[in-house]
Amino acid sequence: MALSEDQDGNLSGVWTGNVQVSGRRTGDTTAELHGRTDTRAYHLYLTAEGDRLIGRYHARRLDSSGEYDGECRFHRAR
Repeated sequence: MALSEDQDGNLSGVWTGNVQVSGRRTGDTTAELHGRTDTRAYHLYLTAEGDRLIGRYHARRLDSSGEYDGECRFHRAR
């Protein structure tokens, strides 16, 4: 995941290679992002823990065939 943040705290970037995401910080160490592909809508919650970002997401298939939750871990680039 590559994220950028503007002066107003708005975040934008790409997740899993092709999902454009955007959102805002919700606290000093948390952020909430949303993204969409042709087939799924994503809601992603990020929490910073030291040098790691923990991502918890909820995905909904746009054809109404189901929903699922998951977790992913990232390392901050230096």
